[in-house]
Amino acid sequence: MSCTGCNDGCFDESVQLAQGPAGAPGANGTPGTDGSTTVNAGTNISVTGTGTGVDPYIVNFTGQNDEKNVLETGVTQADVTSTFGAAPNPVISKIINGGTENINGIGDIIRLEFFIIGESIFTDSSSKYYYKINFGGNTVIDTTGLFLQLNKNVTGGSNSAYVTLDLIVSAADAVTPVIKHSFAYGDRASKLSLTDVVTNRSDITQVLSPVTGLTLSGNNTLSVQLESSDGTSNISLMSYKIMKFLKA
Repeated sequence: MSCTGCNDGCFDESVQLAQGPAGAPGANGTPGTDGSTTVNAGTNISVTGTGTGVDPYIVNFTGQNDEKNVLETGVTQADVTSTFGAAPNPVISKIINGGTENINGIGDIIRLEFFIIGESIFTDSSSKYYYKINFGGNTVIDTTGLFLQLNKNVTGGSNSAYVTLDLIVSAADAVTPVIKHSFAYGDRASKLSLTDVVTNRSDITQVLSPVTGLTLSGNNTLSVQLESSDGTSNISLMSYKIMKFLKA
């Protein structure tokens, strides 16, 4: 057919036109500027850099999300044969700095766990074992004369215990202790304890009186002392650990 105009079908699919050579590449575009990002550093966050392409932000989390919560552990046996004031007391002594450890917000927790065993003999009905826990120069609990005391004669009571103490930050510069004391029969030679089936004692949990007047942003020593009432029998610390838990 003949072409009589621009729209008469000359450029439909029945006619293939040859393509010309490719044109020269275009110039590069102008680089854009770096985006703007704001990072606010908090108590547990530190920021390095300016946020530019060559110096990006590096955000370091030093709080509970990535920091190990174990502050101190011990598995070396410590034997005490005398009073709270005698060596090697205190068998546990840990300085905790609230600023460094960040343990000073309401709801934060310092947790102490320890395992003790006293010598046992069935012919001694009077010898007792006690422990005392102190924090920030204050006595948290002293088991002398309390139901939590241990006995050398296991037919009269347990000679071993596993103790967990939570010091919960309950107000500004104050902690409320919650203690759990698990009675057990123990053998010092094998460093072994078993459920107390002789006297049928069980776990005891108690909320203790708050410890106030502290400076939680400063240094506070957490310590444990042991005592043997007869001055000759061993009450022994077998293991312990101190941990922290920060409220989100």
